[in-house]
Amino acid sequence: MLPVKEAITIRRGDTFTKIVEGVLTSLAPLDVNGWTAVAQWRPKKDSPTVQTFTVTKSVTETNTVLHLELKLSAVQTAAITENGVWDLQVTGPSGAVTTWVEGPAYFEKDVTA
Repeated sequence: MLPVKEAITIRRGDTFTKIVEGVLTSLAPLDVNGWTAVAQWRPKKDSPTVQTFTVTKSVTETNTVLHLELKLSAVQTAAITENGVWDLQVTGPSGAVTTWVEGPAYFEKDVTA
């Protein structure tokens, strides 16, 4: 059941992209209008320091899978200096908020500046 636990690794100074898909066959054909998603990284769950992912949504050709592309820019990842946590929350058309994925976010230093 939700949320799925998944670790991510963010390399400082690199653009970070993660794809998350949710199979929603009971809602086919799926209309992404009215669905929103937000994903964030923080050093700790209650930390005021935050990096918010850009989230792009789409559906598959069969209109049964919600496809979310999460992205942090190179500027955003350059500001991350430690391991942390992340999650992805999806809000459906009814207003119900569900955390789909959460987990540790590991930080790697880069070599090339």
